[in-house]
Amino acid sequence: MSIKDAGRPDSGTSAGKHEREATSGRLRMGKGKKTPNPSSHLGHLFNAYARYFNLKYHRHGSLFEHQFKRKPVENERYLRNALVYIHKNPEHHGYSDDFRGYPWSSYHSFFEEQGAWIHRDEVLEWFGSAADFMMAHRTHINADALEEWLNEE
Repeated sequence: MSIKDAGRPDSGTSAGKHEREATSGRLRMGKGKKTPNPSSHLGHLFNAYARYFNLKYHRHGSLFEHQFKRKPVENERYLRNALVYIHKNPEHHGYSDDFRGYPWSSYHSFFEEQGAWIHRDEVLEWFGSAADFMMAHRTHINADALEEWLNEE
């Protein structure tokens, strides 16, 4: 069976049931309009991949060590700190010596004119200016304390 078959009534998986549950979990805004729920979508993506992987390798159980956590962003200060934390994460965890050179980071997108899919001006406005954005990234953020806060139940 391939991942394309998952969820079909005769496939032996419960993906069809989960898809029905996912549709009922979406928020509706206005008549007939659906608003995506990113947290729910990521959960469904991880579950679908786990089902596929477990089927393919004849195993069961969780594939990921820890479930991802969600915390509401309740003020602009936390939003700015979270963005800097995300950008500095590859360096903090040893994937890069300098986060600015990490190839999969959006950090450098804030200084490129073409191809940026981010809302550059809006984000830079959160910091005041591009110079303040760079300064915030040079400032030390206690990543361990932020991770500890994120992992609180």
